[in-house]
Amino acid sequence: MSSSVAEYEALDNICLPEHGFHAFDSLYCSLTGAQPVPPAFEDEKYALFVTWNTLSRRGEPRLRGCIGNFGPMPIRDGIAEYALISALEDHRFRMALYFGE
Repeated sequence: MSSSVAEYEALDNICLPEHGFHAFDSLYCSLTGAQPVPPAFEDEKYALFVTWNTLSRRGEPRLRGCIGNFGPMPIRDGIAEYALISALEDHRFRMALYFGE
């Protein structure tokens, strides 16, 4: 196995479900004032992108917001920051709103 294939396979476990939870939690806490759940993953440095999608009435995914960075940054703060920017400040889309119970 070549080193580039091994490196690619090692990257397969970088994006974790906990990262998605952290993005949703960051947005939820920003909109509600709730306290965030401390991330359960290591704070490594990576290039990262946060993309939000919605579902059309037909159930098809539609881009809602996206922002990213090719330079390595601490992933905990990066996910939290980019989750908010892509949801609330991507001017190509209407701002995400929360309608609480």
